[in-house]
Amino acid sequence: MVKNPWTIEALGKKRLGGQGIATNWFCLHFGEITPSLLGRAIIYDKPLSIYNAHLHEGSFKGTELEAMFKRLAQEMTTEKLEEARKAIEKDIERRKLEIANLIKFVEETLPPDMPAIILGDFNTTFESGELKPLLAGGKWIDSFRSKNPHEQGVTWDPQHNPNYRPAEKVKDPHGTLHAYHGSHPYRIDFILVNDRIPHDHILKSRVVFTPMDGLSSSDHYGVLTTLKWSPRDYTLNQRR
Repeated sequence: MVKNPWTIEALGKKRLGGQGIATNWFCLHFGEITPSLLGRAIIYDKPLSIYNAHLHEGSFKGTELEAMFKRLAQEMTTEKLEEARKAIEKDIERRKLEIANLIKFVEETLPPDMPAIILGDFNTTFESGELKPLLAGGKWIDSFRSKNPHEQGVTWDPQHNPNYRPAEKVKDPHGTLHAYHGSHPYRIDFILVNDRIPHDHILKSRVVFTPMDGLSSSDHYGVLTTLKWSPRDYTLNQRR
């Protein structure tokens, strides 16, 4: 969505993972497809590439997961617990592959020196380490963390979001562990800006769409980042 009189053009789509077919015109799902969409906005006659991504939904490494493994060790057999651990490792490896495919998609489609953002539901946290290949070298900046280094910035909040409904009975070990994991708050939605947008042009970033009057617009909260943008700023940026 781009405000008038600015424009945006859909330029492509990439299947990052899952089973099915994803083209610029349709998606055919044989399983969970995780796509990335590319659009290019024209703002003050200057282009901005926008990549939307949605990565595989599954558990990720962290202190909460390890604590849950210890807790469930008292309820599950060693074999069942190992089965769940292997399934979670499979989730993690799939997301890592999707991130690698996202990086490749960006490299293939983003012109040199063009400002760009990547945004979406990554279904993993900064602390899990899965985003390191994307953030390595400072080419992409986590806009929320850059402006709020000490805030948690939760976007997945099952404890306060009325749209979250946990599974009450899950017989599958992996599903049981995943349900436990999903009952904790995390920051898993991001807006990343590339190094063609100067760091001081990230003016502010905050979590939005939090519950109001007991209602929430989604099972996730949103992230709103404000950037300084003008033709003059863009020209100076290109010369750096």
